[in-house]
Amino acid sequence: IERCISEVYRVLRPGGWLGIIELTRPNAKPLQYMHDIYLKTAVPMIGKWAIRNEEAYKYLCRSIQSFICPERLLEILSETGFTNLSNTSLLGGIATLFFAQ
Repeated sequence: IERCISEVYRVLRPGGWLGIIELTRPNAKPLQYMHDIYLKTAVPMIGKWAIRNEEAYKYLCRSIQSFICPERLLEILSETGFTNLSNTSLLGGIATLFFAQ
């Protein structure tokens, strides 16, 4: 993640903006519980039936569960040199929108 953010910072024009939308984990415990059940059961099932690729959707679930928290991504952006950082939690924290200049 650090290498990717550093490379974006390197190639971005001065004053340019970076926008990231990332699938994240909700903060509220009840929503976390429901989200975990959804990720472990419904998402792979949808992948198996609709896309015929259950493994890809299992991977998606694992990557969401293991991805860094939004606060850590903001730290990495700041440490890299980005300013004007903001993040907006969407759908109770299931996704997060980040902006950095």
